[in-house]
Amino acid sequence: MNDITSVPTIDLNHFSEYCEGKNVIIKIDVEGYEKTVLTGSMLLIEKVLPIIIIECNQENDTQMLEEIGYRKYSLGENHNYLMIHSTSQMLSLL
Repeated sequence: MNDITSVPTIDLNHFSEYCEGKNVIIKIDVEGYEKTVLTGSMLLIEKVLPIIIIECNQENDTQMLEEIGYRKYSLGENHNYLMIHSTSQMLSLL
């Protein structure tokens, strides 16, 4: 039962043109590869400023988002965080 399964992946940055001008939510739950996913999708993140729900065991994994203006809200359990950019109109709903 320890088989390794390969799964296809796509760079989230390929979606930046499609997502521009739309409300976008990204859920990231990648078991220790959070920094890799965030680093690889920064073009999309900086261009679209999506709402991000991320599960991360290392609290500093979200630092790169905070450095570009994201605010971090704990969702209470399992190290899940809601990340919303400081310019987002969604902040008024919190």
